Amino acid sequence: MEEIVFHKKNFDFLKKALFSGKLHHAYVFYGLSGSGKLSFAKFFARFLRCSQNKEGETCGECDNCRGSFLDDVHILDGRDRNILIEEVREWKKFLDFSPITTNGKKILIINKAENLTDEAKELLLKTLEEPPSRSIIILLTDKKGTLPETILSRCQSLFFQRPSKDILKKICPDIAKSEFFDIAYLGNCGSLIFLDELRNLNDKELKNKYDDLIGDLEIVMGDKKFSKMVFAKELLGKGDLKERIESWISILYFIFLNKGGNIQDGDYNYDLLKILEKRLNYGKIESALVGLLKLMEVLSSSNANERISLENFFLEAF
Repeated sequence: MEEIVFHKKNFDFLKKALFSGKLHHAYVFYGLSGSGKLSFAKFFARFLRCSQNKEGETCGECDNCRGSFLDDVHILDGRDRNILIEEVREWKKFLDFSPITTNGKKILIINKAENLTDEAKELLLKTLEEPPSRSIIILLTDKKGTLPETILSRCQSLFFQRPSKDILKKICPDIAKSEFFDIAYLGNCGSLIFLDELRNLNDKELKNKYDDLIGDLEIVMGDKKFSKMVFAKELLGKGDLKERIESWISILYFIFLNKGGNIQDGDYNYDLLKILEKRLNYGKIESALVGLLKLMEVLSSSNANERISLENFFLEAF
């Protein structure tokens, strides 16, 4: 139940609205990358579906819990891409259908809502002005200021802050023992949470994400400078660069801990990561982590040139 531990105030607010019949038809969950907005949104969707939901738990036994999560929940993911108006039209049709679950609501979660195109934002606004009955739209964004005021004014906004170090140490005690805890926390504290997910990737969406990231690291940690320079150019068209680098840091951090036996039950069922782990030694991992953290600092500068910063990293790092 990490979602509640990390964001109890937000959950209590939404639960009170639900049980008092005052749940809004649209919400904006905003906050820094890695604050757990998407995980919380998925959890809250499951909570809404459960016909016996109580203090913060889903029963796992009712027909709604045992049915397909995707029956009444749709996730439109804008990571690393623009969300087009054609996609908005499709999910509007989804919202117009009657819910399948008995206490039903149709729930649409839009991740990285800042990546909606202007046309898509206009159609979203029309939908918010005349929302389909028994529907809830949840917008997730790291950049609330990029969303039009006309959209924000029709939603209730909830801020999601990054979990504190103390909370993370309680949830991830093995990881917290490492000297790299502070480094990983500075890179993306949310990444500390999904490190454990690497051990058993049952979620298809999550596995596809990691497959892509492991492919990145095969190049990043390789010895071919030319391939790295070509890759640097490709990365500039893949969306949020800092978020991608934060994910590299978290994966390398996991490998570092696992190779040193610092994670209990360190065995995990993920062949691509095992192959990468065998190829890397401590020195190379440590050099990569230091280089990537310096790259993050450079990219955080307001006048940073992403292309030049990336190329310098690949030319100079380890």
